[in-house]
Amino acid sequence: MRTAALLFMSVLAAAGEVAVPITNPLNLDWPWELVHRDLPAGSLPAHAVAAGMGEPRPVQVESLPDGKQRAWFIATVPRNKDKESKVPSRADVTLRPGTAATTTLSVKESGDHLEIANGVLRLKLARFTGAFPTAKKLSDLPPPLIACQVEGDSAWYGRSWFEGDLSVTGARTEVIASGPVFTTIRITYEVAGSVPAGPQNIEPLAPGAPWPPRRDGCFIQSTWRIVAGSVWVQVEDQHRLPAPATSWLELKEGLKPDTALWIRWFGYEAFGGNTDLKSVPLEPQPKQRGPFVALRPRWSQAPGGGQDFIATRGTQAEPNTPAVGLVATHASRWVDPYAQTISVFAENKDTARAKFPWSQGSRTWALLVGGRGNFDDTGKLNGVVRRHSDWTLDKQLNEYVLEWDRDPAKAGPTILLTRERLAAMRAEWQAGTDTPTNVVLKEFVAEKDKLKAVDRDLVELITGGKPKGANLPSPGLWLERRYQDDFLNPTGQTRRMKSGWPGADLVADGKPLGGAWQAAIGYIFSDLDQWPGYHNGWGPGNPNFHTDKYLVAAFTAAALRDHPHAKNWLAWARHEFDMDVYRVLLPGDGVGFECPGYSTYALNLLLELATIFENSGQGNPVAENPLFKKTGVWHRHLLTPHDARIGIRHQAPIGDTHRWGAKDGEMFGGLARFYRSTDPAFASEMMSVWKLFRDQGMRGTVLSDVINVDQSIPITPLEKLDWNSRSFLGFGAIMRSRFGSERETFASFRAGSALGHAHAEQLSFHFYGAGLPVSLDYNCSYHPRGDHAALHNTMTFGQARPFTHQGDTNAVPAMEQALGAAKLAAFASTAVADAAVAEMAVDSLVLTPVEPQHAKFQYPYPTRKIERLVHRRYQVLVKHSAGSPLSDYLVIRDETISREAQHTNLHLLSRDVKIDGNRIRAEGQGEADIDVFLATPTAPKIEVGRWFYFDEYMSGPGKWKLGGKGNDPEKQKASEAENAAWISGIHQSDGKSLIPPKGYQGKWEVGEYQQWLRIDTAPGQALTWVLYARRRGEPEPTFTILPNDAGVSVSVAGHTDEIRLGTSPAAGISGQVVVRQGGVDTVVLGLQAVPALGAVKEEIPAFGGRVIDDASPAAQQK
Repeated sequence: MRTAALLFMSVLAAAGEVAVPITNPLNLDWPWELVHRDLPAGSLPAHAVAAGMGEPRPVQVESLPDGKQRAWFIATVPRNKDKESKVPSRADVTLRPGTAATTTLSVKESGDHLEIANGVLRLKLARFTGAFPTAKKLSDLPPPLIACQVEGDSAWYGRSWFEGDLSVTGARTEVIASGPVFTTIRITYEVAGSVPAGPQNIEPLAPGAPWPPRRDGCFIQSTWRIVAGSVWVQVEDQHRLPAPATSWLELKEGLKPDTALWIRWFGYEAFGGNTDLKSVPLEPQPKQRGPFVALRPRWSQAPGGGQDFIATRGTQAEPNTPAVGLVATHASRWVDPYAQTISVFAENKDTARAKFPWSQGSRTWALLVGGRGNFDDTGKLNGVVRRHSDWTLDKQLNEYVLEWDRDPAKAGPTILLTRERLAAMRAEWQAGTDTPTNVVLKEFVAEKDKLKAVDRDLVELITGGKPKGANLPSPGLWLERRYQDDFLNPTGQTRRMKSGWPGADLVADGKPLGGAWQAAIGYIFSDLDQWPGYHNGWGPGNPNFHTDKYLVAAFTAAALRDHPHAKNWLAWARHEFDMDVYRVLLPGDGVGFECPGYSTYALNLLLELATIFENSGQGNPVAENPLFKKTGVWHRHLLTPHDARIGIRHQAPIGDTHRWGAKDGEMFGGLARFYRSTDPAFASEMMSVWKLFRDQGMRGTVLSDVINVDQSIPITPLEKLDWNSRSFLGFGAIMRSRFGSERETFASFRAGSALGHAHAEQLSFHFYGAGLPVSLDYNCSYHPRGDHAALHNTMTFGQARPFTHQGDTNAVPAMEQALGAAKLAAFASTAVADAAVAEMAVDSLVLTPVEPQHAKFQYPYPTRKIERLVHRRYQVLVKHSAGSPLSDYLVIRDETISREAQHTNLHLLSRDVKIDGNRIRAEGQGEADIDVFLATPTAPKIEVGRWFYFDEYMSGPGKWKLGGKGNDPEKQKASEAENAAWISGIHQSDGKSLIPPKGYQGKWEVGEYQQWLRIDTAPGQALTWVLYARRRGEPEPTFTILPNDAGVSVSVAGHTDEIRLGTSPAAGISGQVVVRQGGVDTVVLGLQAVPALGAVKEEIPAFGGRVIDDASPAAQQK
């Protein structure tokens, strides 16, 4: 532990002197850095200097509460630019008694303000002396910063003011630290009024977060640290007020700016990829819809977001041209962070205004004042931000260990498997027996030359060959750019960082890996300023963004187990893992918070992490948490019937679920391994689904099929599993019948709070009838993203009218929609029928483009307030025994409280539709024909449209566009031409070329085309309707409206079902859902199953199993 030893030895120098060797193992450039060393009491006198960096520099000595001293000084450690020597630079600093040349730092009182100078800038900060004789309005007082100035300029810049009528009883300005190196000023405003309840949803707090306040009452407090010779002024705001207030900083007079410099993350006009400094006129952006930039200290995908903004003048001005900027810093110190956002507005090509909200919480930011040459290109600005708020020399000197004694006993592999397990697998292979693992491994060995990377190395390691290994990951980009760089977002370089570790660790073979650069990864990815996760009220955007981030720390801890802080990194990752599970898996039934595809991805990440924790001796975090088993059951129930179009079963493609789910089987197999001992039956259940995917041709990798799957787990036949219909709290319900037969039926019912990567599909279904796809949630994923309720089998309300986006000239078609989460109010399953009821209530409608190509990411579409609108949907799957002439079918009833126009949207996988009053006949694209019956005596208005998507990488059935690198140029050109012609044909046919030709046999993966029915009903009108699918050639059903609008009857070949449903049943009807078959009534939902329309307050409990009581044929919950 050489670094630690040097730090310990630094106090053992000659009397009156302290050696502070500053090593620089990463060979970074440190031009002017504030650093400290803690020393025993009496080590230095009050006046001391730091020698060894040219002229002696002043030292500021601080007394600590425990009697020790803290010595502050400015350090300079240039990087070694000699590429040949590869020896990192260092500075051998000695602290000793003495007085340096006069400091550039000064503080003087001047009437109502303090004037602080540090050699490169000057500030005027408000000066107050205590209680006021009588209370003053906040708006009559100056904010902390009155003005600023670049040293040498005659003009002062800035005008600031408060807005708000809060009563201020006093204010005080205190110099809480003063010396030749830095000064710290604290300005406090005492505010009258009741102390409010604290900010909501800010737990857990980051260690050291400045909350709750250590003082009583209501207040605004702003603390400023000015360092000698630095353009960076660090500011921390803390506030607790009885009512919100605002302050403004205007940059106009004196500075005379006309140019804005900033690095945006997601611009108003561009989705990501924004990493370079932009220099533009100081005016609103063409497509701006909010502030010019919303400053926060953590990257996000929110349009207009960024970390910094600088106002200056001239597009190609001299480096000494004055510039003033703001930087949001230190995410771990922002409490209730979104409420602290600093909004900057650019106006008239001559004004910048920054808006600071004050209410409750805290924020940390920096004021930049200096010549624009300090900030006027990407590298310079990144360097200033990184050195002050990300990887600082002070942390490197005092907290980080980058050089340490290595311990081969703790060397890997650990990430994918342990050394012990690898040895056992080698022995098993060498024994030559056909164990289940070896049988699968032989398949890969036979194709070894086709394997790459980790897969190839695994085969070599197990079978006695020579692995190639992988390059160690490096944090170079994080140390060259800054932490909050769009290029380093969770989905890009972060995932690449994580992917480098397993291959390197796998071939460690008892030899310690890496060094200073790899240790830096552990520090960076466990730093809450790099990624605060859910601390202090932050939200990661997508939950998997958070997993992607902290996972790197876990991988690093496992690969560098001998590092002194590896246990800390691993403990932090385990803490985040435990919290993560309860955010991505909803309580109750373990439903994934995100859509099925993203939940699969998230679960695979969690299983990777669980493997590391298990390999590191931390038990079995999967089997120990019941949510993992529950989520496995949910994912299994999402499997659709076999779909001939794609040749497989797959998870229902709801929301942003990626097409066809090729890697879903890996998740089921990976989950099974954790239950092999604790729950063998469940392990076998998961393995049966793994085998299903493998039998469908979706063979995984050596890693997924040999390492992550325990091939010795017995496999239960798929048809032996429980495929009964059931509810899933947060998702809704899955209804199915006749599993495994050619008439298998499947219907999802979406209702609940699992809204991550959703497509506005609440109260919709995805339906397979008679074993065939009938009425689907489009499997479009992101391309294009069908994110409008009208593109799903649900209702829409309100107006349809053109909409013009900010900065555009052409209007696009748009429709209003109700957005929210429905509450599942009831669910029951019987042998005769399944029923689910859910309700959504809203008080506003959002006007949104319907076509995905017209919609803009996170655009603030107009919202119209309305009277409370309620949509309740009953979904009933009516079932029959084998041999019945009736298919299993859906009956839907929509009830509303609404003054708005209302439309029922129904999407049919059909090639032709004929409307005959309230009867709709559709010819299915496959072997199904479809009947829709509207149980209304007067035929409503029905519009027939279409919606479709296509796979842009395909050039026709079974034809794929050439991708990747290294293709023959002529073949690449021909492939692109073929692709363009195919896509052109799709548009020319208005999508109809995506309908398979009649009689087509084979896979049809090019896209989906469905006919879209829009059924209009009067505001508040209930509608019951039937969706019935039958195989071509089977007799069509007869439909009848039952008396008193009680429901419908469905008849085929003398067999009749009567389905009565509704919240307020007619007299004599014994339930809210009653199904009569063969003259026998089954009460599926009783009279009080759901309350009056609009009165649903709570969702039903988590699923507990449902049975049929033969004495009273009604669904009951155990």
